[in-house]
Amino acid sequence: MKKISWSVSRIKAFLSCKNQYNLNYNKQIKHNFASPDAEKGTATHYIAENYSDHKDYTFNDWVEKLKVHEHFGKKLDLSSISMEDLEMGFENIKVFWKDFVEKFYSKEEIFKEDKIEFLIDNETFQGTLDLTLKNSNFPEDGQKTKYTILDYKSTKSGGSGAEHALQLSTYVMAAHKKYEPQMSLKDFSKITKVAVYYPYTNFKSSTLENLKIVNLEYSDIDESKDTLLNAISAIEEEKNWLSTVHFGCRWCGYAGSGWCPSSRVKGYMKTRGTKFFKSGIEISDS
Repeated sequence: MKKISWSVSRIKAFLSCKNQYNLNYNKQIKHNFASPDAEKGTATHYIAENYSDHKDYTFNDWVEKLKVHEHFGKKLDLSSISMEDLEMGFENIKVFWKDFVEKFYSKEEIFKEDKIEFLIDNETFQGTLDLTLKNSNFPEDGQKTKYTILDYKSTKSGGSGAEHALQLSTYVMAAHKKYEPQMSLKDFSKITKVAVYYPYTNFKSSTLENLKIVNLEYSDIDESKDTLLNAISAIEEEKNWLSTVHFGCRWCGYAGSGWCPSSRVKGYMKTRGTKFFKSGIEISDS
């Protein structure tokens, strides 16, 4: 059996819905449906990743670039994205780079789209860090910070960003393996800050209001490590691959189709033309 290279998105797919995981990863039945949020996220990351190389681009220039941009072999569906939202995201990213990234970090300290493959115990993981900033103190305090790991989020800012702890913990483990493998993970976590940036939240006085520092302790990282490894064990032992009905079903390409038995369940929660009974229930094909 081919050894799997795991990712947080793959693990979260299993924790979200076993049937979705089975169809997507085991059976390789890829759906073509992408949610507006996913399309907006792809557009956001593309602009953020390439902004520093094209500072003279107007918003219309970026739209033209996005029209021909392909993500995993598929072109973006710009018709599903609000151009007003996308322009706000572009303006925020522009200010974010000017007022934060390039103000506090030199070109040699900025690493975009940092792709890392690493081991957690004997399991291979891969991850792409949106932005890694090295060798400068974080400007908000005097704490000795050698690394700042930042992730762009295309959703609205909902608080501290702590809901992304599993993903951010994995990024810390990845950066540790790549940059300071001789150091213990516990010590590495003490010199590393993690943050999320929300381009689609209006800021009043400073773009840094959109920058949320996540107070990630070593215990959180260690707990996330256990979550990932326990999920892998569960995946390897899974036999039934049940569908789980929940809010996220509305963005699933299998919902309402013959691939998902939930299409035969009648109830209260409407999803893409299909009514489900209630969130949290598991259902099988039988």
